[in-house]
Amino acid sequence: MRSRNIPLPGIFAISLLLAAGPGTAQQYPSKRIDYVTHNQPGAVMDVLGRLIGEIVQKEKLLDQPIVIVNKPGSGGGAAFGYLTEKKGEAHMFMGVPSNIMLGTPLIRKLPYSYKNFTPIANLVVDGGIVLVRTASPFKTFDDLLAEARRRPKELTQGMTAPTSTDALMARAIMKRKGAQWNFVSFKSEPEAVSNTLGGHVDFVFANPSNTVEHVRAGKLRVLLAVAPQRYAAFKDVPTTSEAGLGEPIVSYRGFVGPSGMPDYAVKTIEATLKKVLDSARFKAHMDKTMMQPYWMSSSEYGKWLDEESGRVKQRLIDAGMLK
Repeated sequence: MRSRNIPLPGIFAISLLLAAGPGTAQQYPSKRIDYVTHNQPGAVMDVLGRLIGEIVQKEKLLDQPIVIVNKPGSGGGAAFGYLTEKKGEAHMFMGVPSNIMLGTPLIRKLPYSYKNFTPIANLVVDGGIVLVRTASPFKTFDDLLAEARRRPKELTQGMTAPTSTDALMARAIMKRKGAQWNFVSFKSEPEAVSNTLGGHVDFVFANPSNTVEHVRAGKLRVLLAVAPQRYAAFKDVPTTSEAGLGEPIVSYRGFVGPSGMPDYAVKTIEATLKKVLDSARFKAHMDKTMMQPYWMSSSEYGKWLDEESGRVKQRLIDAGMLK
């Protein structure tokens, strides 16, 4: 019987084909990709995920759809817990503000940290604004501070999570200015805004995208910009730095996968997110919501999270939320 020698390149190619089982790089994505968010429908990271999914589908960036999976609750803990159970999963990623991902496990003493997730990319950064009803007696943030000092722990601020940027910024201001007020927690920022409109809380720190239409309709008044510079839409409103309240604590909105997420999946989603960021539709969304692009690749985002974790921990200590 004649033997047949197969050249080494041929052997290598065959071995690759044999190794290319279900869920491998050659077939990825082989099914829908779940986008997990700690937000309820309508909140910032939920809206961002839906927009990403629509752009991916319209521009045919992936062969499979991105499906939203809402896991609200426990200040982000419900979503984090869900993702930690999906170790090695290639068809799932989560969008989350860095301060919540870094801070929630610390104050809730959860059995995991940001290191239990796989960094994929950071897409945008955005600040916030402080708002009251137009019927409120507070015309400026100084008015609000004066009342908070006069009546400690009587004013109420609507918030979403103890580690959200709005809560951390508020605690930093209270410490700096010797004022005190209470927090009322809501499951989502739109709910906190709605309760401000209804007069159930005195004020709210919120994202401009969730409130700008209410401001334009004359239902809410902006007192302060929690941002590095003034918003063009609210050019008469001072920033925290201008008001002597310290540097703004802003929200970096990034994306992570489960622990052990395959490298081919990380690279595919990372490249897809970069294309989304560069798309005309996403740029229009950033203009509308007053977000700013802030791209960090997987490796850059991972290094940044290591550095930011120390800063977030110190903010929590300064706020008296962590020892």
